[in-house]
Amino acid sequence: MAIKITGTNTAAAPGITGDDTDTGLFYGTNEIGFSTGGTSRLTLDSSGHLNVPDNGKIRFGTGNDLEIFHNGNNSLIKDTGTGNLLLSSNQTQIVNAAETELCARFDEDGAVELYHNGTKKFETYASGTLTTGNLKNTGS
Repeated sequence: MAIKITGTNTAAAPGITGDDTDTGLFYGTNEIGFSTGGTSRLTLDSSGHLNVPDNGKIRFGTGNDLEIFHNGNNSLIKDTGTGNLLLSSNQTQIVNAAETELCARFDEDGAVELYHNGTKKFETYASGTLTTGNLKNTGS
């Protein structure tokens, strides 16, 4: 395979290619990117952000066991391999998109807390649980 360096620098005609003239490395305004088939697949911008377009996946594992991607509507972390998907931390929090409201909190060797509209409604303790507000049972 020959390496070709050209003066063109777009995703459709990258500046550094092999035998395939629409697949290679391109340099845009404040970014460097990789294209295949004339389409930008991955860019690194001047802010240090690694950008993958919608439906482009970051895959881990020899069998693509873990995928992280955005499908145009939702953001997904998809575990398709063996074993479990683990989040490892001394304290894990789930917050709203604006990062202004706590939804759930999980403390190592401590409480699990669930929130509704920013207000704690359920908490576990060593001796049991605490529910704030009405406890509704709709089962039999």
